[in-house]
Amino acid sequence: KEFELSQRKLVLQRGGKVTIRVRRKSRQLPLPPATANKTLANMELVLIPAGQFIMGTPQDEKGLPNERQHPVKITQPFHMGMFEITQQEYEWVMGENPSVFSVSGVGKDVVSGQDTNRFPVERVSWEDAVEFCRRLSALPEARRAGHVYRLPTEAEWEYACRAGTTTTFHFGRELNGTQANVDGQHPWNTSEKGPALNRTTAVGSYQPNVFGLHDMHGNVWEWCSDLYGIDTYANSRIDDPRGPSAGTSRVVRGGGWNYGALQARAAARDQRAPDHLDVNLGFRVVRVSKNPDVELTHVQKKKQNAKDPATDSALRKERLEKNSTISNSIGKTVTIRAGSMKGYSLGSVRQGSAIHFQYVSGQWKGWGRLPDISPDKTEGRGEERCRLAIVAFPSESNSGDVLQLVPAGTSEKPFVF
Repeated sequence: KEFELSQRKLVLQRGGKVTIRVRRKSRQLPLPPATANKTLANMELVLIPAGQFIMGTPQDEKGLPNERQHPVKITQPFHMGMFEITQQEYEWVMGENPSVFSVSGVGKDVVSGQDTNRFPVERVSWEDAVEFCRRLSALPEARRAGHVYRLPTEAEWEYACRAGTTTTFHFGRELNGTQANVDGQHPWNTSEKGPALNRTTAVGSYQPNVFGLHDMHGNVWEWCSDLYGIDTYANSRIDDPRGPSAGTSRVVRGGGWNYGALQARAAARDQRAPDHLDVNLGFRVVRVSKNPDVELTHVQKKKQNAKDPATDSALRKERLEKNSTISNSIGKTVTIRAGSMKGYSLGSVRQGSAIHFQYVSGQWKGWGRLPDISPDKTEGRGEERCRLAIVAFPSESNSGDVLQLVPAGTSEKPFVF
């Protein structure tokens, strides 16, 4: 006889003979909505080069026992989201927006009149974040390109956050709510208390690090792929370390809008259950390639493009057009609206440092608050004006090229680091 197995256990009488045919029901994973392609098209990623650093907290930083310093080597380059995943990007992929600080969330009155599409998504579990990455990776465009989206490892996260710096934060040793969205009433390494927005804010509202990543400190905690272990660092391998093989919680990094500066330090670690939801909990993605050749540095890509006459010709034409636009801008007033310019900065923008525009994705982009340069600037995160002159620009524009700017009408040489 044939039976359809419906129970976990089947008891047979002695001497009986039964043939069992098992029909397995395959689990149908949900397909991402058609709008998911918009996320791939609009998501901005930054190439993080391979390298090594000292992970953890220096002894003079007053860190916690689970932050002991140890050497780490990231052996392969990877791409990381320039911003935390936004509410719009999440809804495009998942078909819903769980965020409190959204137009339909319970915190809608707090953010009334603001474009919350660019706010980070929050109230997402680790499981939700992993599913988001799975759906992105399943898109035909991603599969054709051999791209896989995932959460960063804890080591990748801190390496990307520090961006070559060794200070408490990528912008220095102090934080009181003016440099990142944290509770400024609980500052770090300064007695001066700062602002507390008491909510999330649009991604990119604060200065990026050297790699071009925004909001690595504050705004929302960010999920990492690793399981959490309090003594993980004691037995951590040097090359591409991962968390423990067993555990009940996942690592979160970066601090959040309702936490003090202590939790936003580059080395600060915390943990949450993988199904935990919170108003200060979000994530950003990492993209790797099944084909290692795809994750090439810009210099390698440039050399490859130069071998292709058609590609090289198109690049030269684009550069000439961009140079024409750049040359017409010399001596004109440049307005930088804080929080609206998506680009890169090579360190803190201070007097004695350079202010940069960088050529990214076919256009010149800039970033930077402009302290100590113009006496009539507007303070805070609003519009800041400064009369600037472009004193040097490359004869050809390649992705990653930088313009140096100095105050117009002065005889000063370009600021240098």
